[in-house]
Amino acid sequence: VLFRSLHELGKYEEANTWYDKVLTIEPSDTDSLVNKGVIFDSFGNYTEAIEWYDKALAIDPTFENALYYKGYSLMGLELPKEAIVWFDKAIELNPNDTFSLVSKSGALVNIGKYEEALTYTDRVLTMEPDNTAAWINKGAALIGLEKNNEALIWVNKVLELEPNDVLALSNK
Repeated sequence: VLFRSLHELGKYEEANTWYDKVLTIEPSDTDSLVNKGVIFDSFGNYTEAIEWYDKALAIDPTFENALYYKGYSLMGLELPKEAIVWFDKAIELNPNDTFSLVSKSGALVNIGKYEEALTYTDRVLTMEPDNTAAWINKGAALIGLEKNNEALIWVNKVLELEPNDVLALSNK
């Protein structure tokens, strides 16, 4: 819990030191392996982050967090098709994983599969009606489908809750 708290407070170096200590004692601690990857993600070092996720997946190929974050890092590397593979693996394990569902919708938008992206955003919104990432992806998919008036509704919903959301403002 301490390590995660340090991590969430942005004290990455201190958290990283603790993860290293844990991994010295228990090298197969998949949570620590993934959390080290998340630290590298935080700095935009997606390639190194993937190495940590792969270490966790070598121990437990069904570790949902590692599957999701590997997809997340691949998105950071601008490889949405590859990311979809990993989001799909996480979704297969947990069909209600809104992080993987919404991330897959974003990846689908990036490769121009707007209709398919909408199925995932709608799925997320049935579970979490206030999921702003799903709203943004839905708006982006609708823009891709040239349904600009409908897209504007979703972008405005985001701005109602988060008036300084950069993605929503850039889509408006």
